[in-house]
Amino acid sequence: MRICFLKVTVRGEPTVFIQRRQDNQEEQQLRAELQRALRQGLEFHDYSGKDKLRAFLLNRQGYRCAYCERRINDKRRTSKKSQADTRRAPTNKIEHFHPQSSVSASDECRAAAGCNELHESSLELTNLLAVCAGQADFAGAVSRHCDTSKANTDICARLKNPNTAEQRDPSASELGSLVVVERDGTVRPNPAYFPGEEEMKAAQDVLNDVLNLNAIWLKESRAKLYALLTQGLVSAIEEQSRKHHNVSRRQLRQKIVRARLKTLEEKAPEFPSVYLSFCVENSQ
Repeated sequence: MRICFLKVTVRGEPTVFIQRRQDNQEEQQLRAELQRALRQGLEFHDYSGKDKLRAFLLNRQGYRCAYCERRINDKRRTSKKSQADTRRAPTNKIEHFHPQSSVSASDECRAAAGCNELHESSLELTNLLAVCAGQADFAGAVSRHCDTSKANTDICARLKNPNTAEQRDPSASELGSLVVVERDGTVRPNPAYFPGEEEMKAAQDVLNDVLNLNAIWLKESRAKLYALLTQGLVSAIEEQSRKHHNVSRRQLRQKIVRARLKTLEEKAPEFPSVYLSFCVENSQ
């Protein structure tokens, strides 16, 4: 669950390596269109510009689900069999972080939705995310996750909206993601955004029970990528050390880590939080 600007601290120096993929003029125009729709008394289901909105959200997120970070395509619907196939890029949906059906009107909801009048949140760009189809076939059963698992659950008080999240703990290592990924593929809340023990537990409950982001098949996919990155790092260090005898392995490791960060910027791969966690672990 990456945020607007992704940063990682290497040797104490924060490096911005990804900026949200968007055109400011395009965003301004889209916000103006959504405001016009609200003045006309329209709600999300009445809004006719969903295709343009969908394209903007997909581009902003690098064609990755805002929750599980899998690649998603630009198709709205495919067969149920195709949607459940974990080997294919799933179709997408437009998600409201603050649910359209929610009756809650807390300060957390207003902050997450990006508007003071929550009846406008269905057409508030800050509140909108592109997500995957939210189901996968695993071991002969359909596993529901992300928006499909979340449904109408209001998580504003327990998890941050990736569009509005701000780091709460300035002393924490900068990671640029709401989650930290362990080597076994488990996602945990990033303490930089959830500094208190209660906040961490509440966020973990959402990741596990509401979004189902620690489903076995998702953990296995992330763990496999983490292992590949680790194997690639070891091989690259061995190769580079034979060419550069006067450079320490630590310096080589940091150089290679920076190259991995560049991969995120250029190729927008799946599971960017795996890359981020891997790079933080290996940047010291």
